[in-house]
Amino acid sequence: MDGETIKLKTTIENTGKMSTGLALDSKAQRLYTTNADGEFITIDTASNKILSRKKLLDDGKEHFFINLSLDTAGHRAFITDSKATEVLVVDTRNGNILAKIAAPASLAVLFNPDT
Repeated sequence: MDGETIKLKTTIENTGKMSTGLALDSKAQRLYTTNADGEFITIDTASNKILSRKKLLDDGKEHFFINLSLDTAGHRAFITDSKATEVLVVDTRNGNILAKIAAPASLAVLFNPDT
């Protein structure tokens, strides 16, 4: 979207079923998104091309990642899952899960670097 004219500039295809959460790292020129397919996707904002996509949990359970928040300095994404009772902490450089935080019914997440 063009912020001044509110007109569509481009569309990024193949981001999966119901791509919901979005988080921008403007310094690294990366846009991160999640979807109902259980994927974590990295997009290059200079080219609007998908750089990587990774299924985060291959445990046979249904996952729907709703929101994410970034710790850009630590290369971490905090990702909520509406189908699970935890928040995933994911390395934005490779999509690996670093930790799981117990958080029943979590839909939103916000990283605060000051705490």
